[in-house]
Amino acid sequence: VLKAHADIVQAEAQLSAKQAERDQQKSKLTKLVEQIGKSKLVAPREGLVVYATSTRTGGRGGMTQPLEEGQSVRERQELIYLPSTQAMMAELMIHESSLEKVQMDQPVYVTLDAMPGRTFTGRVRFIAPLPDAQNMFMTADRKVYATKVFLDGSNPELRTGMSCRAEILVDKFENALYVPIQAVVRVAGQPTVYVRGDDGYEPRTVETGLDNSSMVHIKTGVEVGETV
Repeated sequence: VLKAHADIVQAEAQLSAKQAERDQQKSKLTKLVEQIGKSKLVAPREGLVVYATSTRTGGRGGMTQPLEEGQSVRERQELIYLPSTQAMMAELMIHESSLEKVQMDQPVYVTLDAMPGRTFTGRVRFIAPLPDAQNMFMTADRKVYATKVFLDGSNPELRTGMSCRAEILVDKFENALYVPIQAVVRVAGQPTVYVRGDDGYEPRTVETGLDNSSMVHIKTGVEVGETV
């Protein structure tokens, strides 16, 4: 009788353990079914589908391969692009030295190597808060910030992945006096240009404004027509 009672207790314990395992597996199955349902992607419109990995090169591994069935993906990983000419965007990299000049909604002029003579307009819509990680990996001492420019209107002649050059209109001055940026040097911490006079060139302290990496605005210190 005692042995039969012990067998019953043991059998009930095994049954309880099996039921708990069954409930755990059912919960896991329900979660997997939900995840499979969420993995179904529906395009919002008809058009071309492009692998995200096909538009860029990998870091250490060279060209990244397209997605394959059964491949694991991580959270927020870019999988595919749905390119559309209804809304085009230019991706720029702004060096940290020029970042303070760039503001949201500034007008931008975009030109493309593939379309000489054409100029497209747009505005700054996004400035990354952190430097580009891939660029920092390649060049540790060079920090650039990804900036997105949304182009105006519909541009069906543009194609995804085209190379472009952008000019951001930071400010505009009428009748501005300017000199080549190489002509301005620091003397005792003050911006200085060397102006040609009767006895050669003499240093003259100036007040500078904005520059465009080529020319610098001179507010005071020299006059129009002087040679520096």
